[in-house]
Amino acid sequence: MKFHLFLAFAVSLFINSNAFSQVIVLDYTDVMLNEILIDLNTKYGIQVSISSKLSSQCAITLHQNVKTIDKAIYLIAEQCDLDVQKIGEVYTFRKKKKYKQETPIKEVTKTKQRKQFLFQGEVLDSISLEPLPYTLISIGKRTIKSDQKGRFSYRSYRSIEFFEIKQLGYTIKDTSLSYGNKLIILLSSNIQEIEEVSIIRTQPPRVYSVTSGDEAGLIQLNNIGTKLIPGSNNNFIFNNLRMYPGIMAAGESSSEFIIWGSYPGQGQITYDGITLFNGSGMNGDLSRVNPLMVQNIQVHKGGYNVDIGDRVGSVIIIDSKDGSRKLTGSINVDNQMANLYLCVPLFKKTSTLQIAARKSYYQLINFQEKFNSDKTNYVYPTYDYGDFNLKFTSVLKNRDRIQISSIASIDGYYENLDKKDESVYFSSLTANSFQLGNSINYAHNWKKGGLTRVIFSQSLFRPKESFTSTINNSTNNDNYTSSLENGIDEYQLRFEHSLSTTQKNQLMFSAAYTRNHCSFNQYDGSSEIKNFDYSTDRFSIYIKDQLTLWNRLKLEFGLKGDFLFKQLKPFVQPRINGKLELTENWTLNFGWGIYNQFVSKIQIVDSSGARSLVWSLADEIYIPVQHSMHNVFGISYLGNSIEIGLEGFYKTFNGIIRYTANDTLTYSQTLNGNGFGLDLFSKFRFKKHEVILSYSLGKYNEYSDSKSTSSKVMEAEQSQRHEIKTSLNLVFTPVTISLAGVYGSGINAFSSKEEDVFIPYSRIDLAIMYTKKLKKTSFNTGISILNLLNTSNSRLFRTTNFSDNSSYSTLGIPFTPTLFFNFNF
Repeated sequence: MKFHLFLAFAVSLFINSNAFSQVIVLDYTDVMLNEILIDLNTKYGIQVSISSKLSSQCAITLHQNVKTIDKAIYLIAEQCDLDVQKIGEVYTFRKKKKYKQETPIKEVTKTKQRKQFLFQGEVLDSISLEPLPYTLISIGKRTIKSDQKGRFSYRSYRSIEFFEIKQLGYTIKDTSLSYGNKLIILLSSNIQEIEEVSIIRTQPPRVYSVTSGDEAGLIQLNNIGTKLIPGSNNNFIFNNLRMYPGIMAAGESSSEFIIWGSYPGQGQITYDGITLFNGSGMNGDLSRVNPLMVQNIQVHKGGYNVDIGDRVGSVIIIDSKDGSRKLTGSINVDNQMANLYLCVPLFKKTSTLQIAARKSYYQLINFQEKFNSDKTNYVYPTYDYGDFNLKFTSVLKNRDRIQISSIASIDGYYENLDKKDESVYFSSLTANSFQLGNSINYAHNWKKGGLTRVIFSQSLFRPKESFTSTINNSTNNDNYTSSLENGIDEYQLRFEHSLSTTQKNQLMFSAAYTRNHCSFNQYDGSSEIKNFDYSTDRFSIYIKDQLTLWNRLKLEFGLKGDFLFKQLKPFVQPRINGKLELTENWTLNFGWGIYNQFVSKIQIVDSSGARSLVWSLADEIYIPVQHSMHNVFGISYLGNSIEIGLEGFYKTFNGIIRYTANDTLTYSQTLNGNGFGLDLFSKFRFKKHEVILSYSLGKYNEYSDSKSTSSKVMEAEQSQRHEIKTSLNLVFTPVTISLAGVYGSGINAFSSKEEDVFIPYSRIDLAIMYTKKLKKTSFNTGISILNLLNTSNSRLFRTTNFSDNSSYSTLGIPFTPTLFFNFNF
């Protein structure tokens, strides 16, 4: 405890030092405007256009520190009741236009007839013209966020507003805009040279690179701001996210994404509104989402509001690219997989068609045999994988957008154990799966303000597995076989609408209809779980209001209701989030909420110890609806070159079903429990280089409410007390070097033995990339090495058990070098 207090005190002193205080000091008492502008020109080399009459008629008293010269100019203009607009690098001042409809501010509370002006539009990439989702937009003293399509809608009493726009990996843009309902804001991801303007002593453009700390439990990445990470070529999502606290790297369970102790099936992954029931290939090394299609990733670890997800655990939202307005493509090849991408503009560049496909050919060089011959106590996996993506996007004349997205993948997996000692152990597991999803997304902008989105999505997942095990010695001669099929479908129609944001509040609401179908067929094995095939229908609504108080406190109140048609039973879920800006850099975040889940995984453990995770539907008759409560609180410091966050959480859960069989019967358990933890995250940037340090502390307990079993509290299998992560990204043009390391204190290995067996986890990865840019093309090549030191690690939820109580874990990623070549045009 003393160590944690000392650490917090040291961090506080470090943050408050002058190393991070690069500010613009405005300290003027009754000073004329022209004198202030001359002073700023001398100190910061700004260029100004203003009439001598205007500049000599206003005396200013101002004592404030700001981070940018743009904000300083805006504050000064406000003091003199002037409008300011930045044209190139020149700040132009002019008198504010007067409108007959406008009422003086002092009369607003009396007449309530003051005219409001609508600022509505989109934030786009300046080159590809793709919309930039979840962009932070500061308008005056109010901060809002664009939606999934980069759209925003805001009402103000001013006809001209000062905008500050931030998007991960893009240059921060400061500009003044006149009102309108078809505004377009372009952001640049690189430094643009401006012709015919001579600038002296200017500051370099600021690139926004904050990935966490803006909301409770939120991590945000995109294809521009994400740095090189080892293994990202084939498993882009997991290999990036595993370096953040709260997302467990140990166990390498990328298909389940164990976030804040969530059980299998409690986390939701969506791609363009399509629910993905499996986030990776069954081997865990390959992501089911093609990295060449990804534009933006949002990870909500917990404590999120009603407009996010449909689970009791974490939610990962993946948005694909809308495509460039010119012909582009990519070819990525390595010794594991080939990846092709093509984007074709259509209909006079108002539409795009994107096609992407991947196919694995496993290992051209079998490194497992060469480097892992001594690892005789592990099960070795092999795999075969392929996927296909198709997306059509069109922008209509009224700036409405329509997109049709499809994703499909097919996966084969095989693992075996052939161990001869005093006993002969043999096992083999063969599994394959097919996943398909489609969505239609229509976004409409209303002329008088407000944004509407209508989404129809469909997804299905079909896994199948067969397992055989044998033990042969002087006392045992057992043979066991089992095979099962499990399918799950989802169809959803959702309507979302948000009213125009005002200075004080933002209101949005939604209604959705969801139908799920699930089936389970077990052909043999010792478990007596009955086969099932049934469907559920559900109607969902929510309303959320965001209030801004004192320009520093933002509160979000949400209420969600789910109704199961068969039972006519409502499930009410209130939630609240808050954000308090203590200073320009320090922020407090919190979140609380009730969460229910109607699609889940049940655990089946048969008499041999073999275990399966099976999708099922909650109907409150045979399978209960899962319930959880989240409590999240965090504090963060966000600066130009440093990012530090400390976040704590406490969550409860109930309704997890586990079937366990012995020699005579099969009985069910309903698991309940709780989890708590602390995440510490820090990111330091110097020039183009970046260092990430993170630490997670957590514990997750479970107990059964079954009368036939003891209600003893036990530590959950995925519980890990400590996990330390660090990554270094060095950018030396044209070479980039990335080094990543993870150490975990260990997870509780699943076995039939009563004692806990904690197996520590450690892995160091390395990647080196050379990049060459030509006029219209670019390519990069390099090497990525996973598990550089060839450490023996175990997979989470992958254990083979035998009747004599012996167990063997599936080997995690071994020493795996990957040579890659990427060509872009």
